[in-house]
Amino acid sequence: MEYERFALVYDSESGQLGRAALSLLESGINVLYAADADEALLLARQERERLGALLVPASLETSTLDFLVERVCPLMSGGVETLVPIGLEPGPEVAASLRRAGVRWCLWEPYEEHELRFVTAAALMAGDPGERRKRMRVPAQLFAGVLQGGDRKRAVVCDLSAGGAYLGLESPMEADSLVDLELQVPPGSVFLRARVAHTQAPGRTPRPDLPDGMGIEFLELEGDDYTAVARLLEDLTAPFRL
Repeated sequence: MEYERFALVYDSESGQLGRAALSLLESGINVLYAADADEALLLARQERERLGALLVPASLETSTLDFLVERVCPLMSGGVETLVPIGLEPGPEVAASLRRAGVRWCLWEPYEEHELRFVTAAALMAGDPGERRKRMRVPAQLFAGVLQGGDRKRAVVCDLSAGGAYLGLESPMEADSLVDLELQVPPGSVFLRARVAHTQAPGRTPRPDLPDGMGIEFLELEGDDYTAVARLLEDLTAPFRL
């Protein structure tokens, strides 16, 4: 598994998050599942060294949510920032109360599996902001150009971080080769030097939520280029922040 910590899924009687729990397991994130608040507290006490995210239905009653915030979240390494409400977007009053409680991440319907994986990973890294800035891969759907020598290929940026990106494209370059990524960052474009970290051949992509393509690692990202990428990351994460 990519992440050492587990995600604790607290579900409702109707099993709203059962499918989400299975999806996370299939994407490489360990999951523990609780069917009521007392079970969630018991698991948090028993596994406090291993738990790093608490996923809950957005439709939870206020009393249950308060219990989780006051009793379960303090046992998590990242505190209440590990709690992620998932489901239909609540009204402004409920959203405001969640923000006052310290909740930072959310996932509203409809959502894709890669978005579920993203917010869970963000919560898992809540206790280490520096690591989150470096490793957190934000879902994206951006067109970009990949330049190598005199050739230019069109690619889709599927996820982006301060350290690199995953590009969906046909016939990816060889691993360890150097490329330039032309990325549209309004009001213009930036050209980022990068190394191909790994490639995915057709039909052999280990993560089903990603197309064939390649992962790249940015080289010497600094100055105005770093500022532009950081601004783009802020824009991409906005839909997942309360």
